[in-house]
Amino acid sequence: MRCTCFRIILVGLLITAAATSAVAQGSGWSASFDPVGEPPGGHGCTIGAYPSMQDGWDGWNPANLQGIQSAFLLLYRENGPGWTGPTGFYSSDLEAPIPFGGSKTWWDMYLWSQGWTPPDNIMTVWVNNAYRPFILRAVLVVDYVPESLGWTGPMEYQLDMGQDYFIPLPVPTVTDPLQGTRMHITVYPLIPEPGSLVALTAGILGLAWRRKRQAQAPFRTRSAVLVSNMRARSIRPCPAFFASLLPTTRTYHSADTAAAPPFDMENRPRPGSGGTDMGAYEDNPDCD
Repeated sequence: MRCTCFRIILVGLLITAAATSAVAQGSGWSASFDPVGEPPGGHGCTIGAYPSMQDGWDGWNPANLQGIQSAFLLLYRENGPGWTGPTGFYSSDLEAPIPFGGSKTWWDMYLWSQGWTPPDNIMTVWVNNAYRPFILRAVLVVDYVPESLGWTGPMEYQLDMGQDYFIPLPVPTVTDPLQGTRMHITVYPLIPEPGSLVALTAGILGLAWRRKRQAQAPFRTRSAVLVSNMRARSIRPCPAFFASLLPTTRTYHSADTAAAPPFDMENRPRPGSGGTDMGAYEDNPDCD
């Protein structure tokens, strides 16, 4: 049983690891963050991870923001360690695959508007997961909101990267994009916690143990009945059987006791010699 349970648990863990690894390292994934509303044409950004990509600068140029009246949600990058490209705002940052059991964080996501003020300084950000990485989770954290907006909404959002979201966020109208709302997002593969694995293992072992007990129950029941019958038949005396061993050629009474010959143990009737058969023990209804 232990061997079978171990195999079941091992197969389950391998399937989970393979599915997680397939998303984290295999086909790749991406998610877009787009401010929606008036005026149309908001500029968003895309993050993701693909086997063909590498961490850092991907060779694309920063966005040209001059003269555009719109809302923006872009990634700010500075030239230096980890980013060999020019300093500026980028609309895309695709990284190498997320290592199994690890995570990746995209820092400095800025949300702002220029030349236009959204109603109540709030815009809805559409989180569009293009390739539905159902086994990935993410935490979107709002790091900074200008005090003048008086934002009292959530500062953290738990996201299932297999779904789309429409998240209302504060949008300041500024001339310096670095004074906008700043966020970061951390993406990680969904892996069962140790406590969940322990509970899963205990459940599988319990089911396997119960199944084995049920499979052996009929055998144990038959064995118990057989042993009980054997014991009962072996220890219960049968008067009819023992009485049948006595000579039956003459009936003796108390009056002629003196004439009765002594019982000859050596010449008593034996099974198979014309006397009482031992099978009488089994077939005699008085022995039931």
